[in-house]
Amino acid sequence: LDSRNKESMSEALSDLVILGETTSYLSAPNEALMSQKAQTIQAFHARFPLNTSVMIVPTAAQIDQDKLPPFAPGAFEQQTIDSFYSQLPEDIHALDVGKTLEKNQNKYQYYKTDHHWTSLGAYHAAKQFLKSQGMEIAYSDYERMPVSNSFRGTLESKTGSVFLKDTIDIYVAKNNPDYLVTYNNDGNPVPTIYDDEALHRKDQYEVFFGGNDSLVQINLNTDSTRHLLIFKDSYANSMIQFLLPYYRSITIVDPRYYYDDITRLIESDMITDVLFLYNYNSFQTDTSLLDVLNSANHGSEPVHCYWERFCLYKRGKESRGNGRYASSWFQQRRFSGS
Repeated sequence: LDSRNKESMSEALSDLVILGETTSYLSAPNEALMSQKAQTIQAFHARFPLNTSVMIVPTAAQIDQDKLPPFAPGAFEQQTIDSFYSQLPEDIHALDVGKTLEKNQNKYQYYKTDHHWTSLGAYHAAKQFLKSQGMEIAYSDYERMPVSNSFRGTLESKTGSVFLKDTIDIYVAKNNPDYLVTYNNDGNPVPTIYDDEALHRKDQYEVFFGGNDSLVQINLNTDSTRHLLIFKDSYANSMIQFLLPYYRSITIVDPRYYYDDITRLIESDMITDVLFLYNYNSFQTDTSLLDVLNSANHGSEPVHCYWERFCLYKRGKESRGNGRYASSWFQQRRFSGS
């Protein structure tokens, strides 16, 4: 698209929902904000030279274009994502999940009534992400559990279509470790990432983590020495279930609600890996990630201690445990399997 066409499209496509075989949400590209985010992520990576990946997920409007009605506006998400990725340095893993989703286009990867991807779509993305990290998974590694066949999401509410509904599945790894989840440092860990009460609410997608919180910390009983930090929107909520067996801890930050010191969090949670995981629409409209990253980008010198600690981990010489393993109650649960 040339600049004149993009400008006219920006005027025409402001929160457009299209109803066909599925519902799709279109929003105009904001290339200035995307460039600003590329620069900010690059500065963050220079400040914290950790193993960093970025995954911007195209929506159903891009992947399932053939399910939209005739003469619907064409999606331009992949072009915008490619332009964004081209601005990142080579030592940041830019994961083109769009091609993976397109290869599986005939599968149930997006809800028909909601803007989220399904757990199956999230699985395909998780497989690509873990492969980029040197880890292989297969569909047979997980047990699929349908938990709802009556989901009507946010797009159904916008269009008023009463004829579409969706199924929600959760996937549990056959080698799933024991783990505890703490929300917003409340000191009350729970042993699951799922909230079955959400299945009785309007937004059943909240079965994953109960919705969005500013900070979620998962401590896992694994042999891994890797500690993952995820900056995310709600697309990540259904993908994390596939990552649990492969990390010692997963720290999840939703910048829309996070106002604390990210530098201190990176140190206290001994972060070795970083993943930016967003769907296209939210990534190219929301500015909260800039605020969180800029608050950590003030220093002039790279912070090497985390990466050096990761090198110690890889040599099997972890020098100290995570402070969140301190409680005797957690130790008892973690090692007894109770």
